[in-house]
Amino acid sequence: TATFTPSNSLSDSTTYTARITTGAVDLAGNALAADYTWSFTTVDTTRPTVSSTSPADGEDGVAIGSVITATFSEAMQSSTINTNTFTVSDSSGAISGTVSYSGTTATFTPSRNLSDSTMYTAKITTRVKDSSGNALASDYTWSFTTGDFIAPTVSSTTPANGDTGVAINSAITATFSEEIQSSTVNKNTFTVSNGKRNISGTISYSDKTATFTPSSTLSDSTTYTVKITTGVTDLSGNALVSDYTWSFTTVDTTAPKVSSTNPADGETGVAINSTITATFSEEVQSSTINTNTFTVSDGSGNISGTVSYTDMTATFTASGNLSHSTTYTATISTGVRDLAENAMVSDYTWSFTTTGDADPPTVSSTSPPNGGAGVAINRTITATFSEEMQPSSLDTNTFTVSDGSDNISGSVSYDDTTATFTPSGNLSSYTAYTARITTGVKDFGGNAM
Repeated sequence: TATFTPSNSLSDSTTYTARITTGAVDLAGNALAADYTWSFTTVDTTRPTVSSTSPADGEDGVAIGSVITATFSEAMQSSTINTNTFTVSDSSGAISGTVSYSGTTATFTPSRNLSDSTMYTAKITTRVKDSSGNALASDYTWSFTTGDFIAPTVSSTTPANGDTGVAINSAITATFSEEIQSSTVNKNTFTVSNGKRNISGTISYSDKTATFTPSSTLSDSTTYTVKITTGVTDLSGNALVSDYTWSFTTVDTTAPKVSSTNPADGETGVAINSTITATFSEEVQSSTINTNTFTVSDGSGNISGTVSYTDMTATFTASGNLSHSTTYTATISTGVRDLAENAMVSDYTWSFTTTGDADPPTVSSTSPPNGGAGVAINRTITATFSEEMQPSSLDTNTFTVSDGSDNISGSVSYDDTTATFTPSGNLSSYTAYTARITTGVKDFGGNAM
């Protein structure tokens, strides 16, 4: 037996070839007929390593649809590559997925997209082995962080959408779902409009909240519309999906006032049957309009009457006709309040004087005349008065025409002291008609017949 003892250990995973040449002879001097060669391969004792990963260790902005791979330094036993030896975890624990192996690369495919802006840690354990059964020397771990791919949203505002009674010194704020690039929150991306134009103001940003501070107090009783545009982006550059708008209405701080009266202040010759009205600058609470807050005095005391309110106008109706040639003073008190509880700043008073005309009007002529015969069936019936009349007092209730069995239909008009009844159709032939003017008709002094 011939023995070759290497000076050093043989290299692992290496094929060696041994040769005995014909120079070897036996004791009788006979040489080998030919060189003799043979080969052998040493055992693989090198542990496998992870040579690269995807994503790389420490990588940021990783797509949420990514798979995670580890490439080894040599071929591995595929049976040792599985969900027990190749895991991926977030802060709450291992995530679910499947593991495959091909060539020298193991792939972890998550069951669903990764979460955005999240750090994940991948691990290959020492239970993975190469084809010679050599295991990793130690667990191999690496980490990566997914990118932020979710658009920011406006999560709350002040004032809230639809708020009313908002203080006129309010600032307007919008709070986002995440931190925003402060440089993208400016007068172009955060606007406040009063319905006519954008108002001026300054804009600041801190801790996910943008604040618009108007340059001056807001107008009262005004609806404002606020807009955050898609120009606003988060720290990853994601913009709002669409413009965000909301509206609010400021409080009414303006006191109501009397804008007009009838009769007007200082008016003379006022009809004695007049009602007295006051129209306000805005709607007021009808419950605050009554005989305590709306009074009319003839100088000796308040006269009796009733008070009503509709469509910004209060009406005082005296219990009877006013006195002739008398000065009356009407007063609206500070007890009157608008819908926002603002009271009149001070009592509002005005005066007027009634007419001195106390003579009742009379009918001076008619056509046809009383007792007239042979009247055309297609004619109108007129009554001329001794003076100008209140046109509103002349209608089908105060001017009637009867055929003896009932009042006939028709219309009434008035012009230049003459009232005209126009029948709806021709009068009947050979029929006696009776026309009547009632005491409901009044002259401009309010005097009835």
